[in-house]
Amino acid sequence: MFDKLAPDQVSKPRHLFKLPGAQVVRDRRNLTAKVSIGDWPVWIKLFRPSDTLDRLLYARRSGKAVYAWNAAMALMKAGFCTPRPLIGLRRTGREGGAEGIVAFEDLGGHVSLARLLADESPDTAAHAKLMFALGECLRSFHDHGFRHRDLRRGNILVAHSGDGWSFCFLDLNRLRIQRRLNSMQRLREVEKLNLPVLDLPTFFDAYMPDENSARMAETYRDRVEYADHLEHLPQGRMVRKAWYYAWELRTFSFARRP
Repeated sequence: MFDKLAPDQVSKPRHLFKLPGAQVVRDRRNLTAKVSIGDWPVWIKLFRPSDTLDRLLYARRSGKAVYAWNAAMALMKAGFCTPRPLIGLRRTGREGGAEGIVAFEDLGGHVSLARLLADESPDTAAHAKLMFALGECLRSFHDHGFRHRDLRRGNILVAHSGDGWSFCFLDLNRLRIQRRLNSMQRLREVEKLNLPVLDLPTFFDAYMPDENSARMAETYRDRVEYADHLEHLPQGRMVRKAWYYAWELRTFSFARRP
């Protein structure tokens, strides 16, 4: 892929976002766009520091672009689906790890889990199969010791083939690997998915088959509802984050980056 880049695009990779037909889909802390490089449709993500502290934190680290690349390689090696990384660039020099670019292949034929779950009148039988397949996939994902740490509906792509479903994982720069995840760590991993209440027993039958699925579904629902309650308090976003990180300390385990 690098041989398809012009010299100025390698030295100043932000120029990639100005290619003809580039579609910016997210421009907040980080910048994400879909572009075409030659005949390749690719997704490009620019990681950029949010403040001075962010620059200092990554001054002596590889950076999020490197972490995302390594995480994708680790998942593919373990047999999980994730878009193949094609380009990886990071700024050199002091504080260089805070900024970098990574480009991934475009996975045609996939839709986000968010889009599927937004259907207000889904086919009940097909929906149940989807939830069971998702539970099986995430159980295997966590049995391998992977902690995504930002599992949201938009970070899982879904494809339907024949009578089954397959899943691909996105946004991997926070991923960690540890020896074993306990029940609470697994619950915390899937909380941000905010799964439909009616589907919870089916999901947990597949996700935690050794646990009481009804009890785990109830615990999950209570935690999601409580997190939503915190969000609506004054300074709710900050309060919710404090609650989240308090549980992060309570469920801490030694983990490594890929």
